[in-house]
Amino acid sequence: MHRLSLTIFLALFLPFTLVLSAPSEVSLPALGPTSENTVPATFIGSYGDHDFNLTGTVQEVMAQLKEMHPGVELENREVMGLVARNKIMPPLCVPVAGQGWTAAFMSHIDAGIFYLNNLHTRLGVSAKSCARISCSYDSAIYLCNDNGGYIEPASTYIASYAQDLVNLCTTGSFTKFPAYRKTGGQEFDSDRYNVIVKQDSC
Repeated sequence: MHRLSLTIFLALFLPFTLVLSAPSEVSLPALGPTSENTVPATFIGSYGDHDFNLTGTVQEVMAQLKEMHPGVELENREVMGLVARNKIMPPLCVPVAGQGWTAAFMSHIDAGIFYLNNLHTRLGVSAKSCARISCSYDSAIYLCNDNGGYIEPASTYIASYAQDLVNLCTTGSFTKFPAYRKTGGQEFDSDRYNVIVKQDSC
């Protein structure tokens, strides 16, 4: 009788024990940029009729392209509505727990978003690392790869994450001193990468 009771108990409760003890990828900590894990981003695309594969921030890449191909102008392309395929919403706005990040000037983040949208590249970031994909006037956008392998998402899609942070994490008055509005935070993708907007030195 006792053996039968034990068998029934194990049949009922063992599956729940196994589920609870299984590790969850969602609970793993996400990367943030540090001096040890920050690497240059690789920009892969075309500029006019010229293919390129360059490293740096989008501002540095644009400077290189203009020097290499002075007759080509960046087209102001209309960005069609992007489907938020794997975004984990809402984002985290600064202050973000456990991070010493401060907000960046929104106008300079907007400029980085413009370049990322209109350059139309893919952004290469190596495994378990972060890349500063835009930075001007101490206002930076980072793409951090939590995966064990290289990723290469589209710059327009990553720009939409930075735009979400501008839309949802901006502070300051839109009517009084609008140039001083600030924004910052972190938004995650279920494919194990995240985008960070914060103040940085550049």
